[in-house]
Amino acid sequence: MRQDGDPERDDYGLPRVEVVIPDDARELDRDLIAYRREERQRRRRQRMRQLTRPFTRYGLATPVIALALLVAVVSGTLMTVFGPRSAIPHPVGTPATDGAASPQPGTRGAPLPPGPVTISGQPQGQMSDLVGLVALVPEGCRCEQAVREVTGQAKQYDLRRFLVGSHRWTKNTAGELRELADTAGNGAKIVRDESAVLTRFYGAAGLTLLLVHTDGVVLDIRINVQPGVKLLPELEKLQRPGHGLIPTP
Repeated sequence: MRQDGDPERDDYGLPRVEVVIPDDARELDRDLIAYRREERQRRRRQRMRQLTRPFTRYGLATPVIALALLVAVVSGTLMTVFGPRSAIPHPVGTPATDGAASPQPGTRGAPLPPGPVTISGQPQGQMSDLVGLVALVPEGCRCEQAVREVTGQAKQYDLRRFLVGSHRWTKNTAGELRELADTAGNGAKIVRDESAVLTRFYGAAGLTLLLVHTDGVVLDIRINVQPGVKLLPELEKLQRPGHGLIPTP
């Protein structure tokens, strides 16, 4: 106020203010507490505005976009975990077995039975080495013509050819098979199966043929084969990938 005590505005245009200075400073404690409370509230409001500024700058767009992204991530995770799974394709020529057991030796679609054999005088051979055309020849079969025809057809596909005595090995068996191989003239190898394992497993009767795929599985069995038999379609399959595979349980 002006020095003359006029209650109107002073010379500088400031409003009239009454300033009271207490005799004891402790009387200002209440005002100090109120001031500090207002300052704390002001700082809280300022921090809140700083936190919400990214959301309020663009209105409701930011929270809506964030919510959409969250829903997309959750939906994709649920579809991956609980969605349908595609069936695993089986290799060509491998039938689905639906839990059925694998075929046993002695049948089509199964491997040859295990056991040692002597191939062209080499005693370290195994049944699994007999891949291609395996002919089980009975004693005194008189099947030279049929053997010549089937081994000739196998040779067209460059398949290995084996002649096996379909009876217990005797001192005459090797000579008979060697003579038969020479007569056929198709480079067939002589196999010694002393215990006649193949005969027992396949019930050989007459000239019996086993068509063994390159994967070691018997693709076809022919019993009592006569001259004039045609095996070209079956022999061609012996080298075709995927045929003859053992079904997986």
